[in-house]
Amino acid sequence: MIDAARSYLRLGLVPIPVGADKNPLVKWEPFQTEAPHADQVDEWWTRWPEVGVGTVTGAISGLVVLDADGPEGRASLRKRGPDARRFYPAPGRGEPLRGLDGPRGGDAAAGRGAG
Repeated sequence: MIDAARSYLRLGLVPIPVGADKNPLVKWEPFQTEAPHADQVDEWWTRWPEVGVGTVTGAISGLVVLDADGPEGRASLRKRGPDARRFYPAPGRGEPLRGLDGPRGGDAAAGRGAG
């Protein structure tokens, strides 16, 4: 996972370690205005090598995530027009969606939340 976290950082995203429950393992609020340094990312994934990689969304990363559950949610996104275009279900992962045209030209994932 450390390689994925490093890749996120190189892409201009803000990686943070998350547990199996998708909750951050660090206080993420400070990273809304300043990205972690590479040594901080390395420290996190050395401490917790098997945890997932989350990302801070918003102005810092230019990433917006829409959570659209089920067929009704996907249909609602399609009605939104070009700003919510080109979403498709992620293979083998149930209802999560991936956007082909993320704000940084990458692939942004949005998953079903706990609530």
